[in-house]
Amino acid sequence: MPRKKRRTNVRNPGDRPGHAGAPRLDLKSAPSRKFTGAAIVALAVIGLFLTRSSNGVAVTTWMGIFDPSDFPTVDSLVEFLKSIRVPIPPVLSAAEITNYILAGDTNFVTRVLYRIAIVGSFVMAIALSSGRILTLAGSVVLSLVFMWGTVVIHPGNAMTYDVAYPFFMLLCLILLKWSLSTQPGRRTLLLAAASGTALAMAELTRPFVIFLLPALLFLTLLSLRALPKRHYVAFLLPFAILSGGWHLHMAIQHGQLSWSNHSGNNLVRGWRRCVVADSEELQVRLLRERNNAPLKPGRRKNLNTAEHQENSKRLQRSLASFIVKNPLRSATFAAKQVGSLLFGVETRIHDHDPGGGILGTYRALVRLCSLWLLVATIWLPFRVIRSKGERTRILASPDTAIITIAFSSAAILAVGDDIHERARFLISILPFLAAIPILPLPIGAIRRRT
Repeated sequence: MPRKKRRTNVRNPGDRPGHAGAPRLDLKSAPSRKFTGAAIVALAVIGLFLTRSSNGVAVTTWMGIFDPSDFPTVDSLVEFLKSIRVPIPPVLSAAEITNYILAGDTNFVTRVLYRIAIVGSFVMAIALSSGRILTLAGSVVLSLVFMWGTVVIHPGNAMTYDVAYPFFMLLCLILLKWSLSTQPGRRTLLLAAASGTALAMAELTRPFVIFLLPALLFLTLLSLRALPKRHYVAFLLPFAILSGGWHLHMAIQHGQLSWSNHSGNNLVRGWRRCVVADSEELQVRLLRERNNAPLKPGRRKNLNTAEHQENSKRLQRSLASFIVKNPLRSATFAAKQVGSLLFGVETRIHDHDPGGGILGTYRALVRLCSLWLLVATIWLPFRVIRSKGERTRILASPDTAIITIAFSSAAILAVGDDIHERARFLISILPFLAAIPILPLPIGAIRRRT
């Protein structure tokens, strides 16, 4: 008699007992709103706990020239804003002084808003990375490690503009993303206006951002192409009033386009090793700064002077001349500086040298993300050239903006000042690196898409 076959139940690999035919979890699929919302809430709660004791340094105290207590009235605040030409971020400083006038301290800005900026930057980073479950999970892990790194490293020189800059940049991008996710109307106009305001605020937190503006304005306006033309006006108007208005004031009042009279000093300090290594000295005849006496006992020299501004310009011209005469050496030095910032992953700031085994994880992830960023930066122009029919979409995508902002900011910070504070410079780059999973890698995936 033939042997009877034994009947077996065949399940799909992703089926669970009691759930025949249940779909497998696809890590490449888009997460649900509940999943994304839960990830954002969890990161925010953990972040607020991690930053519970974090305090920033008032930007008004930059270089020990001024203090918020110097300006106890609204009139004195207005006079201060009229007179400053040193690289003190005007909006942040005005907020600190207003906080002092109302409460007698700057705690709301240097504690509350400082912590919100740290946590908010990483929350927006994972929101931008929420296109797929896998990328969202990767951004959450990176955000937790990088946020912890910020908490333990930044106290070495916790200037609030270090965390305000990525916060406003990412806020600009997330507002643009929201404006494109709904039907054109009053809401999208308000979102476009808010995005332009955020970009202006980002530009007014760091003087170097002025050099990024042409590319940033091009990319952000390109992303609004699908909306009615009035959205361009809504975006540009607050930006022109805030950022353009401040630069116009600086040009009329102080004869300088940038809102820093100290850039030349930072540049020469950062490039001194390159100049000395080539046995060449910057031939600069500087003015004697006669009016730089400290404003109060115990303060440092007053750099808020026209003489310091002129000396800064002379140093910039001299360094520019050196670079033109030594292009290969200068390019090599600049590349080494950028590499040192992104791959050296310094954690010490002055006398502040945090320890802990988890710093090894922090360094490893920063290097991994920096490598990812470097490859994406190199690949981006090739990708745009190859994708004839998709160029506009690629240029207008959030990942292109992240690549541009992250790498450009790192490059300018690396070559624009003394590399001894590179641990602090990284703080401004970390939220962008946390959004790294949205970048168009691996290359094989790019080729399939293009």
